[in-house]
Amino acid sequence: LFNQSKVCLNIHQDFTKNALNIRTFEILGSGAYQLIENFNSTLKLLNDNSLIIRYNDPEDLVKKLKEILSNFESKKYLNNNHTFDERLSQLFNIIKLDSN
Repeated sequence: LFNQSKVCLNIHQDFTKNALNIRTFEILGSGAYQLIENFNSTLKLLNDNSLIIRYNDPEDLVKKLKEILSNFESKKYLNNNHTFDERLSQLFNIIKLDSN
């Protein structure tokens, strides 16, 4: 479903704030656009602003969602360094295996 979506909303429940859910990483792995709340864990673990798009409040969420959808075809928001293939390549490089 992530790959079929133009944008994925990853809204955490109140009791999970500051603890990234598994969906965060599944969406990153799919290479899909992701809108997520701006809280401490996103800044600590994912400090590159090109990976996910953070919003501060519901108004900011709507604004950013509209911008993404209106520019979907002409603008690339995310860095695809977190796709499954890219992560495997990085892993092979770390353990000194050739991924090709």
